[in-house]
Amino acid sequence: MKEFLQKSTKIVIVISSWLALIGAIFTIVGLISKSLKSLNIQIFPFIIENFLLIWGTTISLIIILLALQLLKLNRKFTKGFKSNFRKDLDEEWDYIGDWKKQEKGILMVTNSNPGGILKKGALWENYTLTFETKIINKCLGVIIRAQDLDNYYMMQIQKNQISPHRRTTILQIPDKKPENIKTEIDLFDIDYKAGWKVFKEKITIHNLNLNDWFKMKIIVSGQSIKIYINNQLVLHENTFLQIPVGKIGFRNHKEEKALIKNIKVELNN
Repeated sequence: MKEFLQKSTKIVIVISSWLALIGAIFTIVGLISKSLKSLNIQIFPFIIENFLLIWGTTISLIIILLALQLLKLNRKFTKGFKSNFRKDLDEEWDYIGDWKKQEKGILMVTNSNPGGILKKGALWENYTLTFETKIINKCLGVIIRAQDLDNYYMMQIQKNQISPHRRTTILQIPDKKPENIKTEIDLFDIDYKAGWKVFKEKITIHNLNLNDWFKMKIIVSGQSIKIYINNQLVLHENTFLQIPVGKIGFRNHKEEKALIKNIKVELNN
């Protein structure tokens, strides 16, 4: 997102600067020509008579271009997402592990411990995520409100239950001071490690048949989350989500494996 904003801003600045320069040149030439007109010296008659119109047109073009660029930025953050995995995965997703196109329009996710998240959607708050999935082995982890690959919620969809998880980073400090540290102000290395919290009290059991393809719908609104499987509500938590905004994605650990197709995100007011 930061790179996109930087590129867009640069383009706007370059275009606006050139238009402003052209308008300024026309205006200066017009003012000089108008001054010379009083001495009965005719230079650039069209500019003399129309320099205000030219300058006004230039300003209008700048405003239109800025408005179009702002509209483009607005669509970047307010438009949803739809994918049938026809594009290169690297164009749309940041992922680690075995993400592969199983066949036309189908994504296979396995051996992806950190998971993968969409490159857009950092500011998404309220939305409806729909897709179809088939669990090949054990489960599918659905990521929501992701800040990055080490900070998100994951709803683990299993064939008999839904298990909410939270992935976050934990500060690692050595148990004892390293031998080379002589004083209190000497520095020593610390590290961060990704860890998991499983919300055991919120695990939801279901008796649905998930042996074949089934439809998922996840509605995220503020701190609330609703999960539907084949249009049946199977989980509803009103005050669960503490990360205010974030991306969507998928995650499967080691031999966990699932197929995904027809992803759609519709943003809600």
